[in-house]
Amino acid sequence: MYFRGTSEAAVVIGIRAISKSTMGANKMKKILAIVLLSATFTAHAEGFSIGGDIGMVTYPDYTSDIQTLWLGPNSSVSQNLVSATLDIHGGQWINDYFGWEVGFADLGSVSGSYNSAIVNGSYKYSAAALHVAALGGIPLGKGKLFGKAGLFSATTKLEDNCFVCIPSQTLSSTGLMIGGGYELWFTPHISGRVGLNLYNGVKFINEATYAAESKSMLQAAVGANFTF
Repeated sequence: MYFRGTSEAAVVIGIRAISKSTMGANKMKKILAIVLLSATFTAHAEGFSIGGDIGMVTYPDYTSDIQTLWLGPNSSVSQNLVSATLDIHGGQWINDYFGWEVGFADLGSVSGSYNSAIVNGSYKYSAAALHVAALGGIPLGKGKLFGKAGLFSATTKLEDNCFVCIPSQTLSSTGLMIGGGYELWFTPHISGRVGLNLYNGVKFINEATYAAESKSMLQAAVGANFTF
């Protein structure tokens, strides 16, 4: 009964976390809600875990394009390149060496601004991603060194604030996600982990040209898991 209550609480927490996401895409909410609800029924299987991470992620830098292609000389452009992130995930180690994982990451947002003799304005990028990945690991010390490879489905949004700018635009993309890290067991049910995730092929709207471009986002994260 304790495990059942714990898994149901995790589902509620996960769905609320997605609802507060900067992207809040309905499609991603529904997909991950299904995944987490299925966890309610599968959490009793030995080795199933659910957890969360916080961290930082890199965004593409468009300051040079804006200044060169749009504003010209005697102008200034600035942009944040790193954002805080929050993700939830669930998965299972089938044995000591192989497993699987699904998760949703709120990849935060970054803002930029520009000034010239002709135009002043600001912009904001935000992103979120759902992923499914296979895990491979090697027991090491009191934990496990692991790697992952799989697919992601991401949504990015560009919000402009200037009188000559286009309306806000949203893009969807899929691509390869790879990552790895180390998971350390504190008790038979609680572990902590650190890791890196690379989302390769995330589509963004170039603020200077308004063309869609594929970029990479690198996420560093630390978190904890509860294993049933």
